[in-house]
Amino acid sequence: MTLPEGWWRVKYEKEGYETAWSDWMTVPPLQTEVNIGLTPIEKMKIESVDGIIDKQFTGKTIRQDLVVKSGEKVLKEGTDYSLSYSNNTNIGKATVTITGKGDYTGTIEKEFRIQFKDVTDKNQFYYDPIYWAVDGGITTGFADGTFKPTNGCNRAAVVTFLWRMAGKPKPTKQASFKDMTGNKDFDTAISWASEKGVVKGWDDNTFRPWNTCNRAAIVTFLWRYAKQPEVGSTADFKDMTGNNDFDKAISWAAEEGITTGWDDGTFRPWNTCNRLAIVSFLYRYESD
Repeated sequence: MTLPEGWWRVKYEKEGYETAWSDWMTVPPLQTEVNIGLTPIEKMKIESVDGIIDKQFTGKTIRQDLVVKSGEKVLKEGTDYSLSYSNNTNIGKATVTITGKGDYTGTIEKEFRIQFKDVTDKNQFYYDPIYWAVDGGITTGFADGTFKPTNGCNRAAVVTFLWRMAGKPKPTKQASFKDMTGNKDFDTAISWASEKGVVKGWDDNTFRPWNTCNRAAIVTFLWRYAKQPEVGSTADFKDMTGNNDFDKAISWAAEEGITTGWDDGTFRPWNTCNRLAIVSFLYRYESD
């Protein structure tokens, strides 16, 4: 190529860099080498993510309607950032990761919770205990996405909650109760609880795993799990049982703040212990 005489300069463009120009040059003579300094384009950072909310279980993957900004500019998904999710189907903690692309850089990770359909009110006293139990692998709830907090809980399930809270320790052998369940987790939990003296069963050598667990029994299981600590005084509930172990356990649980009983001054030891109460007792014990 022949260049006419005069002053010339060279323009250079490269993706990711600002457009650059050489110094002015005279022609002739023909310049065969030109020095051009390149300056990288400084990408803007993703600075804020709004719109994260906890959502109820649906059985399908759950996404968030996000507002992602750099400064005051609202960015566009696919052009300015990409989204990736993890654990966003089942009940528990889910994560969304926002990663800049194009002219934007940076990564922001946000957590949200997929809730049980029947445990959504954060003002309820049992909200935190239930999700603590979920996050700790102590309970998973039911396949329909409910926890059924007011349902009673059978003895097999109660000791399994305790066993999971303890880290799923392995017993040295299977318990000798005549009515073991045939379920691997239940039987391992019952065997561990029996070996550790957490449960004793009945004089006829049964455990009665499918019987509902009353309130006196669950606090006694916990008391034995805690190695039967002594208490300063007997609790002043109006309906103490008269059973030495039960009353020690109830008094210990009251002293430790694990239970507060009812406003009428009763503990109601023979009432069925529902699921929300059981995980609340465990949560308070572990939080002590």
